[in-house]
Amino acid sequence: MTLGYYYQNPFVYRNGLPEIPIDLYLACQEFLKYFDEVVILANHQEQSNRNTKPLPEGVKMVDIGPLKPHWVRLLGFGYDRERVRQASQKLDALIIQGPTTLVPHIGKDAPRPLKIFLQVGFWGSVYPGQFRSHSLIKEIGLQCMVRIAEYQQKQAFKKGIIFSNNPLKLEMYKKLAPGYFISKGLVRKEEISKRTSFEIIEPIKLLYYGRIESDKHIETIIRACRLLKEQEFPFHFDIVGGASGPYLKHLLELTRQLDIEKEITFHGPVPFHEKQQYFNRADIFIFHTCGTEGFPRVIWEAFSFGTPVIAANYPGADLFFENEKHLLLFERKNQSELAEKIIALSNNERLRRRISTEGQKLLSEHTLEKGHGNMAKLIIKAINNHNDGQ
Repeated sequence: MTLGYYYQNPFVYRNGLPEIPIDLYLACQEFLKYFDEVVILANHQEQSNRNTKPLPEGVKMVDIGPLKPHWVRLLGFGYDRERVRQASQKLDALIIQGPTTLVPHIGKDAPRPLKIFLQVGFWGSVYPGQFRSHSLIKEIGLQCMVRIAEYQQKQAFKKGIIFSNNPLKLEMYKKLAPGYFISKGLVRKEEISKRTSFEIIEPIKLLYYGRIESDKHIETIIRACRLLKEQEFPFHFDIVGGASGPYLKHLLELTRQLDIEKEITFHGPVPFHEKQQYFNRADIFIFHTCGTEGFPRVIWEAFSFGTPVIAANYPGADLFFENEKHLLLFERKNQSELAEKIIALSNNERLRRRISTEGQKLLSEHTLEKGHGNMAKLIIKAINNHNDGQ
């Protein structure tokens, strides 16, 4: 059997050869244990701040054109439709991963294979009303695009099967198509390493690792750091990850205004293999988001290194994690509560040990191998049922 995979994030060419993001690379490796071939359909861009790797053996790339703006993709013009049609003729199933405005258009241009809508949701990392630089006209435009994308996707979902890593999203769309919950931590079993020491040497080392974009609202963590400084609590906050120019400028200006420039370091993106040193060095990892999440990969990565986690209580978080068992949860955008949690966790070694141990136990139940293995088995079952006319 041949599995197709439309991936919403672009790939890049390095030395004339395609390279794909690490998470897609790992997923393909697992799928090849169950399928004869994996064919990726994706847009390309000239540069990327993501860590990438060459295609694994057994994986082919179909370049469907350069990455276009959201509004172009919303209208169905952001890709080479003929290439999608030709490639889909040889596929038994096609995973269409969201959130993206191209979900319904890719589905329409690939009529033959069984459609698997993965991580259903809506497009983009810039959410209306969350970043002050948006003009009123742009806000209205963003809202309209979200509504159109929502309608188009609901129509597309009726023609396939939904796989979601967020139970709330699955519940939302279950009337449109058959659905399955997929739990995948995107961390391999061999990557889990027990933390050897929980001793803290001041200043307390805080870490944010991941995308630095407005939907993550890093301002909340930065303002919590200001509260820590006002209480004379010793800390240093490392921010690791790629950021867009305007948003990074905004965060740098905020740290200057709050007079905490010396306590915060922006490291920028780092190679994938260097992440371990940041997690091992950190006393506490902090995760924040104002968007929707399923299984946030970076939380599972923190678990894999045994780094104690404090995370925003995003919708659905309490379906996966138990507060004060696997991590500490705080209300989104509540910098006061976050500061309190940081101080409490820093002062309680027993609690740090417990959530580190329990987080790793939870991760071992949701490794990349188990998640993608379960997904592959469900897809094969669905293909057989589809071929039998069920």
